[in-house]
Amino acid sequence: GSTYVLSTQHPNFNVSYQLKIDFIGNQVVVSRILGWGSVDASISQADKDAVQQALASAVPAFLSNNYKLKVTDPSCTPGFKELPIRFAISWSGTPSIRVNLVPGPSRSTASGTVMNLDTQDTLENNFTLIHELMHTFGQVDEYLYGSGTSASAEYHRADGTSTTITFPHTNPNLMSARSHTLVERLFWFVEIEAQKFLRSAAGLGKPGITCEVV
Repeated sequence: GSTYVLSTQHPNFNVSYQLKIDFIGNQVVVSRILGWGSVDASISQADKDAVQQALASAVPAFLSNNYKLKVTDPSCTPGFKELPIRFAISWSGTPSIRVNLVPGPSRSTASGTVMNLDTQDTLENNFTLIHELMHTFGQVDEYLYGSGTSASAEYHRADGTSTTITFPHTNPNLMSARSHTLVERLFWFVEIEAQKFLRSAAGLGKPGITCEVV
């Protein structure tokens, strides 16, 4: 497997999703299927539908078209192509993530197989839904837990380099504060998997191809 981020406080876990590199359609699509797990009996159908619809539509729309995947192939002319990175969420099919739902307010969490959400997570333009969904792609919190005074996260790239972020820091983003600000490193997992696939026999079988989120 690939390593996306190593955090000194956030646990590591396996993630599963689909990555489509569509050169003809000029896009990269990160997609996954969600399914309901445990839903508290007191929750109304309207509140349940609101969470489901936000995850299916508003959340992937927010994450889409912010960055591009630059694919460089020295054997081609032109030598590179930039594809917009888009996200898609479906509730139809075999889920890789189970969504549990309780009345809000509660503490929401997520891992590689489950999202524990509450009915108030659609507030603040779906901030919590977006934040928790990014956890399911291996992204970590950039704020301190409990009584900690310092922590860090090492973000890996497809070219083998890494960047270490120490927190708390003063640049709020989706994973560090209640902010909708996106930063490029949260999407480096796409370049890692894209490059691995395109270099493989299952992809284009070209070891000279490089991928970079821009």
